[in-house]
Amino acid sequence: MYKHKIHFLIGTPRSGTTYLYNVLKSNNKINLLPKENHFFLSLQNNTMYNSKLDPPKLKKNSPIKYYLNLLDINKVNFDINTLYFYDLKALKFIKKNFPYSKFFCILRDPVNRHFSHCLTQIKKYYMYNDIGEFNFPISDFYNLKKSILFKNFMLNLSNYKYNKKVLKNNKIKCDYYIYENLIRSKSNYQNFLKKIGINNFDKNLNYGKHSNKDYPIKLFATRIGKIKSKFFRKIYKNNVEQTIYNFKHNYPFKLMKKIFIKNQKNLENNYRKLVSLKIDE
Repeated sequence: MYKHKIHFLIGTPRSGTTYLYNVLKSNNKINLLPKENHFFLSLQNNTMYNSKLDPPKLKKNSPIKYYLNLLDINKVNFDINTLYFYDLKALKFIKKNFPYSKFFCILRDPVNRHFSHCLTQIKKYYMYNDIGEFNFPISDFYNLKKSILFKNFMLNLSNYKYNKKVLKNNKIKCDYYIYENLIRSKSNYQNFLKKIGINNFDKNLNYGKHSNKDYPIKLFATRIGKIKSKFFRKIYKNNVEQTIYNFKHNYPFKLMKKIFIKNQKNLENNYRKLVSLKIDE
């Protein structure tokens, strides 16, 4: 059992945690751990986090001393790890070993979250396609059948009611916030920061400054990639904007709303069934 005070911002993917991390990282009143290190993630084979391009900052299953070395006993420590919301075993371990820890969760409308994630993947396509991360044509993003069924684990991470019930039944106390409410006004976000124990922050809360809304177009994996990104940056940027434009105009928001509302118990199967019906009509 450790006496460190840790605030875990467990959120959900694509719920503004990157923005929050960038707001907090310049705050010298707190101790902010590497973002999305997933140190306690216990899911089998770590299957929910398999990116070779953005690996966790801490080695999973390393001795606890690696984690403790990053903590400051004299400050409140903040650890932003979205996937913990879905990992009861990890939360139980944290609660047992860090009894002074607190959990804060940000939830976002599933359809908006799925749509946001798809846009991020489009931007990454132009960053990483030099190393074979995306082995499909860019047109697949705005092909209705292919883009919605694009390998996207977001589809399985939206049964909020179920996950909240699991946490409650296991006596994991967590404060919940709605992403859409937080971003509507600066005052809402400032009040949220105060509730999670942050009183010293940039009052401007500049979204453009703190978010990763615009990914840099840089194919950094190879020397040739770096040269290409330097000389063809404008072309890549235009391609990204055109692909996003096409995707936005093909994304079926109404259909997706029905999918997520109709059946919360088996989102993915219901999702595939409705999409199939829609396309076959």
